[in-house]
Amino acid sequence: MMKWLFALLLFVNIVLGGYLYLQETQPDSDSQIINLQMNADQIRVIPEPPRPKRPARTACLEWGTFGDLEMERVRSALAAAGLQERVGESKSVVTANWWVYMPRQRSRAHGA
Repeated sequence: MMKWLFALLLFVNIVLGGYLYLQETQPDSDSQIINLQMNADQIRVIPEPPRPKRPARTACLEWGTFGDLEMERVRSALAAAGLQERVGESKSVVTANWWVYMPRQRSRAHGA
């Protein structure tokens, strides 16, 4: 049994060594780039044609819900950035609702 195991390990070692040796002897693909070029002396770099300028992209953004005090800070920040004339405001009324859960009582006497 030990002889077979030794022979198997020796065979695997020889195969692995042969594989690694063949990998080292093959030429590196990066060093072969010059040999693989065809008509390299005829290659010319053509400048890219100028592109027409596009108008600046515009976007419509919605920016949060603010209270009165926060809104003054937002207005001053937009004025400092020079964007105040491009901004529109809309006011909305928010109605707050609450649900009150009262667990069922055993009787009217316990609920009062």
